[in-house]
Amino acid sequence: MDKENIWVSNGFKAIYKLKLDDTYKTVLKKSVYDTLKGFKSNQNLSLQEIENELLVTSEKGVYKYETTSDNFVLSTKFNDVLGQDVFVKFLKQDTFGNIWFVKDNEVGFIDNLDNIKYKISTLPVYLMNDKITRFFENIIPLTTNTILLCTENGFAFYNKNKLLLATKPIKVLLSQIKTESNR
Repeated sequence: MDKENIWVSNGFKAIYKLKLDDTYKTVLKKSVYDTLKGFKSNQNLSLQEIENELLVTSEKGVYKYETTSDNFVLSTKFNDVLGQDVFVKFLKQDTFGNIWFVKDNEVGFIDNLDNIKYKISTLPVYLMNDKITRFFENIIPLTTNTILLCTENGFAFYNKNKLLLATKPIKVLLSQIKTESNR
């Protein structure tokens, strides 16, 4: 992506671009990217590289780096898909082309349908919301269809194909309802 600089994120301060000397021992130039360089907030900034673009996820959406202006601007592509002004905590493209995300209280993936249209699919992890490692969200892709989702006490294993089937509406038929009372 950027072979001349090292990019560093500090989730509570800013994004930094460091230009090092040939020995990698001395910083020749340090650039700071914060609210003065395009972000709405300096909190919860995290660097990602998706589809050969340098992106930053934040509590106010996804930003992309513009080399011509040396600023970060809102990514129309990702904010249109994930939602405007939402807390995108994690974004990762795996070697299979899937783009996995954690936003607000949702975990899912983005399907690139034809390089123009994108489809979002969320995983039914609402029962695990309090188990996902907050601020250290991580998804480890195993195959094109399976992932490990890091949790407070280990990992949750998900198969994308099986979960898509599981997210279809379930028909429920109640044949009887009983109530009991101690009165």
